[in-house]
Amino acid sequence: ERKAAEEEAERKAAEEEAERKAAEEEADEEEEVDEEADEEADEVEIYRNDDGSYYYTDPESGNEIPCDENGNELDEETVRKNLVEGIEKMSRIEELNMKLDSGEISPEEIEEFKKLLEEED
Repeated sequence: ERKAAEEEAERKAAEEEAERKAAEEEADEEEEVDEEADEEADEVEIYRNDDGSYYYTDPESGNEIPCDENGNELDEETVRKNLVEGIEKMSRIEELNMKLDSGEISPEEIEEFKKLLEEED
C-alpha cells in the first residue's frame, strides 16, 4: 500500500511538472505573438515630400514626423540641414527655369537643370 501511495505521488508530481512546462511554453508563445504584434504596430507608412524629404504620421498625435527613407526619426539639426538644402535646390531650379524662359541658358546649365528635375521625381 505504501508503494502504491509513493507511485501515486510520483505520478501526480510528474503530471504537475508536465502541466507547468506546458503552461510555460504557452506563455512563451503568447509573448512571441505579443512581440510580433508590437513590431507590426510600430510599423508606419512613410511618405515623401515634394522636396525629397520623408515623414510619417504619428498615430498618437497625428503630427508629421520628419524621418529618413526607412522611417528613422531625424534630429533637429538634420531636419534643418535638409530644409536648407531643399530650399537651395528649389531656388536653383527656379533660377535655371528663368534662364531657360529668357533663352540665356548654357548647355551646361541645361544639363544641370535636367539633372535637378530628375532628382525631383
